[in-house]
Parts: sequence; structure tokens; C-alpha cells
Amino acid sequence: MADSGGVTAADSFSPTAIKKKSRWLAWAAFISAIVFMLATGYLGYRVCKSSKQLAVVEEQLATAEGTIARLEEKDPVCNTKECVISAAVLMEAMDPTVDPCHDFYQFACGGWLRKNSVPDASSRWGRFHVLREQLMYILKDILSEPNTVQDSKPVNSSREMYRACMDTDAIEKLGLTPLIQLLNSYGQWPMTVANWTADQFDWKLASTSIRRDMGESFLFEVYNYLDWKNTNKSSIYVDQTDVGLPYSTLINAKSNSTAIIMQAYATYVFESAKAVRDAIQ
Repeated sequence: MADSGGVTAADSFSPTAIKKKSRWLAWAAFISAIVFMLATGYLGYRVCKSSKQLAVVEEQLATAEGTIARLEEKDPVCNTKECVISAAVLMEAMDPTVDPCHDFYQFACGGWLRKNSVPDASSRWGRFHVLREQLMYILKDILSEPNTVQDSKPVNSSREMYRACMDTDAIEKLGLTPLIQLLNSYGQWPMTVANWTADQFDWKLASTSIRRDMGESFLFEVYNYLDWKNTNKSSIYVDQTDVGLPYSTLINAKSNSTAIIMQAYATYVFESAKAVRDAIQ
């Protein structure tokens, strides 16, 4: 006798059971199809992306190979006139007899030091000093040429000023008159007049006028430079101006090495003031 609570074979094959199973099978097939489509789409996306990346790599590789081929075709050593001259200058400045591991400075600059002594009129001498001197000769040749309509106005004006400065006859004829007129415009030079008073001199007017007209700092110097505490900013600095002699000389005025220099400087100032005074009288 069959259990009334169990499921019989007849129940499994009933129309209702078959319909239910068919419904589940349809859903399972539908979900499987969606999963298959998603997997196929993702796989296609990865294949397409990999193909593009491969194409980029192949293009970069072709570019690199082309660059290498061009470099191999060219002579790695520069043989132009400018390169040969530059190489010769560098070689002459070196001292190949010195071991660079023991004294690299002598190895790199020994030849230049041997051929270039410090001139008597200079306290130091280097490659930039030589270039500056060569530039002065070049500028002298340019300024000595006659004016032409092809040259710019600043160049022609510079030549006119240069010729005026080199006209020694006119300079001797004028004497110290232009200098005295300039000093008078600033309130005179106290060392050159007998009855000078402080109210004749306006330091603010003199400082601004000299800076504007001559580009020189008077009494103090003002300049713009990177801020010492924050280099992302710029600051305006007020500093002492140049007084004619190095600071190291002034603070050691009584030492044996600078006493002669200080005496010569004092004589220069005294004789200059005397010449202006005599010209005024």
C-alpha cells in the first residue's frame, strides 16, 4: 500500500509537473544565453583592446628602429669647423700629464693656467675675462665704423657717442666744465668749495636723478632678486652701494697688504677734488 504523503511516479509525469519543469528549463537556458553573451562580449573587448595596444607597441618599435638606423648612418663625431676649433680650445686648456684621479682641476685647467697669467691690472683672471676682453675689441671695431642707413638708430647713436668720447681735443678744450656743471646740479662737492652748507644738498633728489640718468646707485643700492627665504617669490633689496674699493679692502684698511691701496685711493680722491677746486676758482 502506498504512503499517502509521498510522490508517486504518476505525479512526476503529470501535466502540471511537466509544465513546471519546462518553465525552469527555459529560464535556465535564457540565463545561460545571457551569461554566454556577456562573456563573449567581454572577451571580444579584451581582444580588441589588446590588438590596439599591440599596434601601438609595434608602431613605437618601428619608430625606435628607424631612429637607431638614422643614428647609425650618421657620423657620431662632429667634424665641422666650429666643433674642431672648440675641441682644440678644450684640449689646449687641459694638462694630460696629470692624473685626473689625483688632481682633476690641474688635469682640466692646467694648460690654460700655464698659458694665461693674471694681468697686473686685474685681481683675478678667467675664461670669461678673456671673452669679455675679446668682446670689447669687437665692439670697438663696430663703433669705429662710419654710420650707415642700413644700421639701426641705436647703433648709429652709439657710434656718435663713442666718437665724442674719443675726441680728446674737444675734451681737453672743455676741461672740467661739464663735471662742475653736473656737481652744481646736485648741490656741489663739499671738498671743492669754501662756503658749502648742507641745505644745498638733497640726497633724495641726487639719488633718484643719478639712478635715472646714469643708471648708477648713489649712497645705497636697490635691486630685485629671489627672496632668500622663499625662492618662489621675488623681493626688493636695499643694500650699500659700491664705494670704489672691495669690501675686504675697506675693513682691513690698516693691514700691510691694503695700506698701500688705501693710501693710493685717498690720494686719488684728494687730487680729483683739488683739480675740481682749481677749475672752479
